[in-house]
Amino acid sequence: MSAPAELRSDLLQERLADLAEAGGERFDPPGYAFVLSLLAKSEALEGAASQRLHDRAIAQLDKLEAHYEETRERALAQLEALSEAELDPTGHIAGAWESGDCLSVFRATRRHGTLRKNGEKADASASATPFDDTPADRYRRAAAGMTTSLRLATAPAQVPDGAGPYNGDMLAARTLLALESISESYLASLIERLDDLGALLALPDARAKRRRNGG
Repeated sequence: MSAPAELRSDLLQERLADLAEAGGERFDPPGYAFVLSLLAKSEALEGAASQRLHDRAIAQLDKLEAHYEETRERALAQLEALSEAELDPTGHIAGAWESGDCLSVFRATRRHGTLRKNGEKADASASATPFDDTPADRYRRAAAGMTTSLRLATAPAQVPDGAGPYNGDMLAARTLLALESISESYLASLIERLDDLGALLALPDARAKRRRNGG
């Protein structure tokens, strides 16, 4: 038996607060905001749609926490190398790491070039690969994920009561759910393109307007 919606929301809020205190919000602001948005939308809905968005929020938070922990450990290894080489005399880079700003640690390592650690040369640039994308890229991914989650959560509600297996709404909902299990990234891309097409179809017919104006 699942916990009441209020309790589920409170538990997730506690995890988000703990992550923010540990620097996770600064580490990935779009990802953090994505989880908050999923939680807010789940609270605005009811039934299966609410549960689905809440489960999605938990899954996204799990990914964010794991990614932050793994990246934080790699950043700590580079911070220790910088300290051993006396390349952080003011402690500024260490302070950035404490606040969750792992990117500043990777940038500092790049700036100082190849460092020696344990008597061997280590190319630090490879460790910064996850940050080669920009904040705008991460924001677009989070926005696409939010749209996809909402579509999946509300799709079953669009199916009429008593709809048969070949009903159009039923087929569309089943297709979306099947695509999610195959590739979430492909599904997000597909929904984004369908939304673009829907926006184009909603535009007024320019030719009809010209005819009405006598053009």
